[in-house]
Amino acid sequence: MRRVGLLLTLMSVVLVGTVALQTPPVAVAQEATPAPGEGVTFEALAAAPGISLPATGDLSIARISFAPGTVFPMYAGDLTYGLAIIERGELTIRPGRPLMITRAGSSGTTATEEIAAGQEVRVRAGDTVLFPPHGGGELRNNGQETTVVLAAFVGEAVSGTPVAGTPTA
Repeated sequence: MRRVGLLLTLMSVVLVGTVALQTPPVAVAQEATPAPGEGVTFEALAAAPGISLPATGDLSIARISFAPGTVFPMYAGDLTYGLAIIERGELTIRPGRPLMITRAGSSGTTATEEIAAGQEVRVRAGDTVLFPPHGGGELRNNGQETTVVLAAFVGEAVSGTPVAGTPTA
C-alpha cells in the first residue's frame, strides 16, 4: 500500500511539473522604461530668426481669444516683438509697420511673405505672424467664430497692465 501511495504522489508531482512547464506564466514583465529622449515629440511651431533683442527684457507667452466682431488696436509705442501662431479661426491685420507672415502649407511646406504698412491681410489657423516693436495697427476678427492665438512676446521690460480689446458688434 505504501508503494501505491508513493507512486501516486510521484506521478502527481511529475504531472503537475509537466503542466507547469507548458503553461505560460500569469504575470508578464512590463516593457522597459524608455531610454532618455524616447517618447518625446518635438514639433516646431514658429521661428523668428535674426531679430535684434535688448540686453535684458521680458519673455511671456499667452493664449489670446478674439470674439467675433472684436477690433483690437495695437499700440505704436509698444517696445516688444510678438510672435503669434493662429490656432483656430482667422484674423484680419492692418499693420502700422511692415511685418512677416509665414503661411502654413497643406503638405508641411511654408511660404513667408512681407506685408507692407497699412496693407490688410487675413491670417488663418496654422499661419504665424512676427510683429515688430513700435508696430501699431489693428487686429480684427471679422469671422463668425472665436479666433484663438498663441503668442510669445519678448522685449524691454514694460510696467503696466495690457488693455483688453472690446467687441464692436
